[in-house]
Amino acid sequence: MIEVTELRVGEYKVPVPLGLSELLKDCWVKNRAIPKIVQEYQSITIRRDGQLITILSKKR
Repeated sequence: MIEVTELRVGEYKVPVPLGLSELLKDCWVKNRAIPKIVQEYQSITIRRDGQLITILSKKR
């Protein structure tokens, strides 16, 4: 299961909305097709302190 533990916008921490992890799990597991809006972002996944972190940057 995907669990969102932290959100950041630049260097600013943003509170994780209640239910976000469940929303992400349900939308990508069942539909398997990549939503059009996701194609507008570049995704980079890194490992930091034993955790996987995905950084989304909007393509120009």
